[in-house]
Amino acid sequence: SSGINAEYGGPGVDVMGPDLGTGEQEMNWIADTYRNTIGSNDLNSYACVTGKSRLMGGIHARESSAGKGLFLVTSEFLDNADIMKRVQLIPGVFGKKVVVQGFGNLGMHASRYFTRAGARVVGIIEKDCS
Repeated sequence: SSGINAEYGGPGVDVMGPDLGTGEQEMNWIADTYRNTIGSNDLNSYACVTGKSRLMGGIHARESSAGKGLFLVTSEFLDNADIMKRVQLIPGVFGKKVVVQGFGNLGMHASRYFTRAGARVVGIIEKDCS
């Protein structure tokens, strides 16, 4: 058996994304392998994974999207006046202090968005404790 089963992965089923140690190249390989095996008759076969290069149907700004998502969700939380009143903080991102765990793709871009919105990144810790 090839180990590939369309019930467990593929466009609209369970779409994989890159993680530590993987990037565009690995996602391109997975998409290409899927397309050339069980996805050969599927017009949307390259949609079996995210994180592909733009040449393989990936999207512009993919690298910053997770960091932007973290920023947007946190901003919504910080903009909630009721919650901020309970914890005795002024609503909004502006003027807040931010500590980032990990300065890879997500941490770097989240830091950039927070800084642009007026927050101060006061600490960053990386896996090697630097």
